[in-house]
Amino acid sequence: MKKALFIAAALASLVSSSLAPPPVAAFDDVPVDGVHAPAIEGLDAEGVLKGTACLVGDVIDQQGPVELFCPHQPIKRWVLAVWLAKSLGVEIPDHSEPHGPFADVEVNRWWSPYVARLAQLGIINGCSRDPLRFCPDNNVTRGQMAAFLGRTYGLKESGKPSLFVDTVSNVHSVHIDALAEAGVIKGCSTLPALYCPEDFVSRAQSATLLWRARSLPTAPTFLVPADGRLEALEPPRVSARTWILFDETYERVLAEKDADERRSLASTTKIMTALVTLENASLDEKVSISATAAGVGYSEVGLVAGEDPWTVEQLLGGLMLRSGNDAAVALAEHLGGSVEGFSALMNAKVEALGLQNTSFANPHGLDATDHYTSARDLLAIARAAMALPTFEELVRAPEVVFPRGPRGENRANTNKNRLLTEYEGALGIKTGFTSKAGLTMAAAAERDGRRLYAVVLGSNGHYADVMRLFDYGFEAFEPVSLAPAQDQPRPLAA
Repeated sequence: MKKALFIAAALASLVSSSLAPPPVAAFDDVPVDGVHAPAIEGLDAEGVLKGTACLVGDVIDQQGPVELFCPHQPIKRWVLAVWLAKSLGVEIPDHSEPHGPFADVEVNRWWSPYVARLAQLGIINGCSRDPLRFCPDNNVTRGQMAAFLGRTYGLKESGKPSLFVDTVSNVHSVHIDALAEAGVIKGCSTLPALYCPEDFVSRAQSATLLWRARSLPTAPTFLVPADGRLEALEPPRVSARTWILFDETYERVLAEKDADERRSLASTTKIMTALVTLENASLDEKVSISATAAGVGYSEVGLVAGEDPWTVEQLLGGLMLRSGNDAAVALAEHLGGSVEGFSALMNAKVEALGLQNTSFANPHGLDATDHYTSARDLLAIARAAMALPTFEELVRAPEVVFPRGPRGENRANTNKNRLLTEYEGALGIKTGFTSKAGLTMAAAAERDGRRLYAVVLGSNGHYADVMRLFDYGFEAFEPVSLAPAQDQPRPLAA
């Protein structure tokens, strides 16, 4: 008993006094003096664990039915969904309720409304698409656990170097780092510092992590359909063959159509060209202009073979603001030795980003075999590029400064992206067109603290499509804040 009280006292530094767990075992297989007992007892006392015991009543002891927690078993996705929903105070209404977008979540399962509500809040995602599945009985990994908790409690990483050497390229690294900075999670080893994101997390460990996260002084904020609707309004009709609308602030896909279909992308290719360039060259490097670069044709800055070298920074301006194919080839030759060599660098970045439906054959986007992407993949490329301050500053610029031509002539230097002047809050990025691709565009806009991305491929009117999608994203959804459950319970209204 003394040991149990000592553990409870130690954990009190992580949680508020109102969450102090009772020093009594609720489950027959959870020792009172176990390291995870305070969290398990505390969550059980608040009803969070109700209905999720691993065994009830199958064994009878002298006091009555045995209730087991199975602390060492990996936690299932549906169990974690119930715990998270109850911790937030999510209220499940008595009347008929949609049971979410997942094909494998049966409506007659008592826990399905919790899964549906967390999907609505953007806390949980599917395990696969086409059809969209939740995989409720799959075990949760440590990386997935960090993502669930990070989305639930609205944690954002500070941008500091990761504490763990094995999470740099992990899809959940942002949430892992944020939770580590907040003191919620710890590594699986210290020399070297590892988190082991692919290992399964046990039910007992999950209880402790959730218990710690609930003590954070944050008011979770979620994006929900506006005007109290249970489901969002239908997205607008647009001309694009495939598209996706994403809220980066709340990490949610708001709407999409055939977002994994492979299509030609035209000059939106240049987003990846700029990304690879910025990651592999200094802005002040001098680049020679070859006859190949100067003669590529179509959209051009007006480079002249053999003219004085341009800097990487100047060529990036020509690439992104003027959509210069000549600038793209000049950069490709400088960094990759040739168009083919640079394309290999682009495809290496595709692999590093984990993209499944993208392949590059050139740096400019002219139609070619094995040159394609999907709306979802192009969204990931645009977000990766916009994470670089130099890229974001560049695509938002109204104009850039270019060297004069060999005869002293001025070169056109204004930003061709009309979205910057025609849509409030637009941050720009890139448009494109070829006869095969149609009109294409990847765009970003920011209003009221929310940043949205829209990608359209195969469009007949890319500016109109993107603006309709942005209007829908900003108007059809609104943020709802929930106070921490231990301080001010505020169930999410039906």
